[in-house]
Amino acid sequence: NEEANKLSQIYPRVKLIKNKKNLGFCLANNQGIKKALNSKADFVLLLNNDTVVKSNFLTILIDYAQKNNFQGILTPKILYYKSDKIWAMGGQFSFITSIPRMIGQGKPSAKYNKVFEPDYASGCALLINRKVLNKVGYLDNIYFAYYEDTDLSFRVKKAGYKIKVIPKSVIWHKVSQSTKQNRGKIGELQSYLHAKNGLIFGNKNLFGLKKVIYIINQILVKYPLFIILKCDGAKARSEYKRGIFEGIKTLFTI
Repeated sequence: NEEANKLSQIYPRVKLIKNKKNLGFCLANNQGIKKALNSKADFVLLLNNDTVVKSNFLTILIDYAQKNNFQGILTPKILYYKSDKIWAMGGQFSFITSIPRMIGQGKPSAKYNKVFEPDYASGCALLINRKVLNKVGYLDNIYFAYYEDTDLSFRVKKAGYKIKVIPKSVIWHKVSQSTKQNRGKIGELQSYLHAKNGLIFGNKNLFGLKKVIYIINQILVKYPLFIILKCDGAKARSEYKRGIFEGIKTLFTI
């Protein structure tokens, strides 16, 4: 509430939605999406609170959409904070490895200067137009956080729309400030959600042999890799295991 009150004082024209508790990335963003569409917005921008942006980043995205009559999702070039190294140029997905990855991560910004189509857009920063949201729906609240952007991207592409990265639009990302990510490691909440939501995503969006391979590799490939390399401590590893079990349960209920 203290932060919200400060924002109200500094930006009195901004409409704030105050929640008494943490409702998760999906539900909270959906509140904003609904409010924007009810206010007749043509576009909705999702933008993390741990970002710093170039002053023209949004103008560039909207100009591209309007000039090209673009329907779908546009995302900027996202750099690490106070760096010229890329955090994400959208993401790439493989049902074989079962592990989504950020395109260009760690590489110099200058290597990516052309518009291209990734497999999915990061929820850190994405612009989506009203027509598409009305067609495919909002973020799926089942995720709480993580994989919700990949899920939305897959629904957008399944509906016949596109996703594009616009490199002239640039922002910087402080990376996982809300979950206190440490040295590339993931904490307890992140571990639980990564494990559970990875399985939910595959169950929802993949079919046939792709689905079978993906789900098996969530357990046989991603699980040991994250336990050994990503989880930050014993509690995080325990939460990852719990997330796997919870995710497996959803395979029979969704």
